[in-house]
Amino acid sequence: MAQIYRLVSQSSWVLGLLGILAAAVVRLLQLTPKLNIESRSFLILACTFFLCALATRAVERNAS
Repeated sequence: MAQIYRLVSQSSWVLGLLGILAAAVVRLLQLTPKLNIESRSFLILACTFFLCALATRAVERNAS
C-alpha cells in the first residue's frame, strides 16, 4: 500500500509541475485567444495536484 501512496504522490507532484509549465507556455506565447483557455486554469489545476500530493503524503504517514 505504501508503494501506491508513493506512486500517487509522485505522479501528482509531476502533474503539478506540468500544470505550471503549461500555464507559463500559454502565458508567454499568448495562446489564450487561440485555445480559449486562461493560464490561471492551469495554475488552479497545478494547485489541485500539489494539494493531492500533500494529502497523499499525510495519509501515507498516518497509515504506517
